[in-house]
Amino acid sequence: MGIWIRFAGLLTFLFLNTYAYSFSQIDSLRNLLHHSDTSNTAKIYNELAYAYHRINFDSTGYYANQAIHEAGKNMDKPNIAQGNYYLGLVQYLSQHYDSAITKFTQSLSSWEDIGNRQKIADLIKFIGICHAAKGDNIEAIDFFDRALQINQELENDNEVAQIYGNLGMACRSLSKYQEAIDYFINALDYFDKTENISGKANTYNHLGNIFRDWDNYGKALEYYEKGIAIIQEIDNPALKAGILNNMGIIYRKMGDFEKSIDLQTQSLEIKKELGNKRGMGDSYLGLGITFKQKGDFSQALEYYLKAVEIKKEVHDKTGEGATLGNIGLLYIAMNQPDKAITFFEQSNKIAELLQYKELLKNNAEGLSEAYELKRNYKKALYYSNLHHVLQDSIFNVEKHRQIEEIETRYETEKKIQEIALLQVQNELKDAKSEEQIKEIEMKDMQLMGLIVFLIFVLISVLLVAIQLRYKNRAYKDLVKKNIELTALQNPASKTKTQVHLSDEKMAILLSELEVYFKSAKPYISPDFHLAECAKHLETNSKYLSQTINEVYQNNFNNFINEFRIKEARVLLSNNTAKNYTIEAIAADVGFNSKSTFNSAFKKFTGVTPSYYQANIKSMNFMD
Repeated sequence: MGIWIRFAGLLTFLFLNTYAYSFSQIDSLRNLLHHSDTSNTAKIYNELAYAYHRINFDSTGYYANQAIHEAGKNMDKPNIAQGNYYLGLVQYLSQHYDSAITKFTQSLSSWEDIGNRQKIADLIKFIGICHAAKGDNIEAIDFFDRALQINQELENDNEVAQIYGNLGMACRSLSKYQEAIDYFINALDYFDKTENISGKANTYNHLGNIFRDWDNYGKALEYYEKGIAIIQEIDNPALKAGILNNMGIIYRKMGDFEKSIDLQTQSLEIKKELGNKRGMGDSYLGLGITFKQKGDFSQALEYYLKAVEIKKEVHDKTGEGATLGNIGLLYIAMNQPDKAITFFEQSNKIAELLQYKELLKNNAEGLSEAYELKRNYKKALYYSNLHHVLQDSIFNVEKHRQIEEIETRYETEKKIQEIALLQVQNELKDAKSEEQIKEIEMKDMQLMGLIVFLIFVLISVLLVAIQLRYKNRAYKDLVKKNIELTALQNPASKTKTQVHLSDEKMAILLSELEVYFKSAKPYISPDFHLAECAKHLETNSKYLSQTINEVYQNNFNNFINEFRIKEARVLLSNNTAKNYTIEAIAADVGFNSKSTFNSAFKKFTGVTPSYYQANIKSMNFMD
């Protein structure tokens, strides 16, 4: 459910500049196929592919493939590109994200050959959306940054606003909340400029989601209500339904179940009027969760079953698997473990098909509880262990034990070798025939092979240990170089002596920016953002962002983060640094969270702040 709620706004944008076809128009297009020349056939096939994309995915795929085939006869690259785009769109809507990326990439390649920069930017953004839907948000951010740069150069402000929103959602998924807020604020600035009220309301919705993640329910409701207030000016029932649903989730978390049910029901009714089946499935699932928490299990089950039915109908396998898992949890609450196990197993089949580890992890925890209710403690322990294993794999916990595992295998094989040797010696004592001796000789050869294998394993252990030692030495060299840089370099200055500026206005702006950063150090404030900086320098955000991009080859957030890390490096190199925690230093230089600080520090220095701090003491040249 979460993926589709988060990306509903993106899907709306995908179709923003398109129009719906009626069945009569589809018939007209089919008739045109019989009367068109070869040069127009591919275009008509593509129009049919688009006409069917909300009706029948199979038909969309068929006509898109026909368009590509016909366009290939004439080397018609625009229609080849468009056909691959529609194939990618179908794969995306079917949640086959890897296949969608493949088709979007093929479409991108064609547009690159043609040289259509707007189409290139669109396809790069769509590939980023697919990576985000897969959960590869770091990869997604790279694609969004590329698309953002092209659209800024093309001065396509509406696309710039949309991509800032994409970046905000990706950062939220990575728990980089401050960066997400910065991106959403940038999106609001551009939506104001383009007078895009729907975009502005949706951005308030996403800001509300961030404060919901922080359990700041009052602030979350404030942003949701802002979104609802401005959406009254336009007719966008789909977005209104989404915000109402999110408000319902907040009231559920606050324990006000009646208010939650009222808001979620309003959202459901809007989706019914729109014929939004996928949205209806999400609402039924949400209402089921609310009624379960309220203690009304029969009503919860009714909504869950409706959700499953719709999710099967719209081929939403992710949502179907999640709902089946929720039904399993409901039956545990109802003390019916056998039924719970049945639904968890159905959910697991889908999760395994989709490689949906998060769902497998949750189901393992539910199965452990179910078997504990059945007093089958052996299976309960098995699923409890599986839950922890899956949790570790998802959150990358304890991932660096390769040497210990190799050593364990080595010790085990060594014991096996000793046992085998004793067996061979005993057999030699009892050997009375040549045949027995030959058998023993054969086992001896096998034993020698085993010894060779063990030697190989031991060498592997030593090589890994040596590599780790070299890696540690390299990290210490990085610390040393960073300390040298700190001693030689003013942390608030950004070298630009090699930048040759022909634009006098840009040169003046850079000089003022350098003075501002050196004297006021505004970047150490966690609330410092592009608009505030532009206001102080008496320029506009767009021109300042463009200047930083051109001169420093960096966006504004990375630009100020580099200053913050230089400041942090100075603090960590100070003799009194040992008296401060990493969290305190992170806060002093403008970061809201330790995790964001760690990521930025590693990016600009090559090592973590804790490693840097721990190794400063051993650097003699700092004395």
